[in-house]
Amino acid sequence: MKIKKIVLYCVGLLLSYSCQAGILAAKTRIVFKNGEHEQSLMVANTNPYPVILQTWVDRGEGNPDTENIPFLVLPPFVKVAPDAIHGLKLLYNGKALPNDRETVFWLNLYEIPMIKRHSDQAAYMNLAMNTQLKLFYRPKQIAKMSPEMIVEKIHFKIVEQDKKNYIECENSTPYHASLINLKVESPSQNINIQSEMDMMCYPYSTKRYEIAGEPNKNDNLHTLSFDFLDDDGNAIHFQRNLNPFS
Repeated sequence: MKIKKIVLYCVGLLLSYSCQAGILAAKTRIVFKNGEHEQSLMVANTNPYPVILQTWVDRGEGNPDTENIPFLVLPPFVKVAPDAIHGLKLLYNGKALPNDRETVFWLNLYEIPMIKRHSDQAAYMNLAMNTQLKLFYRPKQIAKMSPEMIVEKIHFKIVEQDKKNYIECENSTPYHASLINLKVESPSQNINIQSEMDMMCYPYSTKRYEIAGEPNKNDNLHTLSFDFLDDDGNAIHFQRNLNPFS
């Protein structure tokens, strides 16, 4: 885990997502939907030096040799000059994927600095970095749902296990629920949820998020506050009342 007008717009927008990666993408996620087989993505090199950019899609392993991936990125290697932008093409090969739910993959943008060893900037030689963006395949067979509709179909509750407290998220939709900034709120306290590398609740599945503390059981109302990331990476805020402890 883990993102100009064309140049200023892309860079200005994405500096809010990453203060370290030199290669920045114009999107924080890619969604293939309605039978699409091709998409484009603009990337910008904000480094003061050129980089070799290696691109591939995997299942999150960060391994360019991952097999049986139905997505191809062109070009797989490209030199990107300082302050330059470059277009990538993402292709879906039509391989059969589940048609009753989304499938998630990861687009990797692996940047390798091109700096001579005798340069004063030799310290940059070891700063190869991999940025991963989520790539969703959304089959046209599933019903279209807004973020509000998806959240309405997700059931949240507080559970205890092995002396730890969790928020249990049961997602009964065919969509991935990308949740961030989770917090349990009550009249006497606000407690954050432990961050993880992958905060998604997958389609038709249940996920537990550890609460970084112990909620006050004497409070008669607990509320879950969180942000849901939409297809464009925008954070939409929600609050949901939680059940008593179970």
